[in-house]
Amino acid sequence: PLLLAALAAKSFLGPAARPGRYETHELLRQYAAAELAADPDVEAETYLAHARYFAGELAVQENRFTTTLDEVIAQLRPDADNLRLAWQTTVARADWDSLAAMMGSLHRFYEAQTWYQEGSDLLQQALADLAPSAAKHQSGYARLQARTAGLLFRLGQIKERSAERRVGKECRSRWSPYH
Repeated sequence: PLLLAALAAKSFLGPAARPGRYETHELLRQYAAAELAADPDVEAETYLAHARYFAGELAVQENRFTTTLDEVIAQLRPDADNLRLAWQTTVARADWDSLAAMMGSLHRFYEAQTWYQEGSDLLQQALADLAPSAAKHQSGYARLQARTAGLLFRLGQIKERSAERRVGKECRSRWSPYH
């Protein structure tokens, strides 16, 4: 808190609309991004830490979607860009444990706001990117297919939903320990 207050006093940071958050000037943000990109190892570590933080945030919210939906959405909506980036980072790393922790809440987040197209685009891209590792993670891949099918159904894309649902059911029945 003292460091943040000192930076705010020097105009490097300013209070954001959301309590407890700070904003920085866009040029300073761009400079910091360029500096981070100059060291690929540090950049990768930073993106991984970011993804793990938001995976944890989504995992904590999983059960709250059914009881306090409005509160959860109000808490997560300001971080929509961070949630998307964390998901994309996790997919790029094929981190199936983090994907499992994020998947349900991310799907509910997009569904609750009727952001069906953005959510289905994000999940369909994940299906494509994760296809090479699907054989080793059949259950997780099937859950991802089922979540994608749900959003496609909401969009009225029955044909796509049917294909995803069929494959998802096949995977679950073949590899799930509960069948």
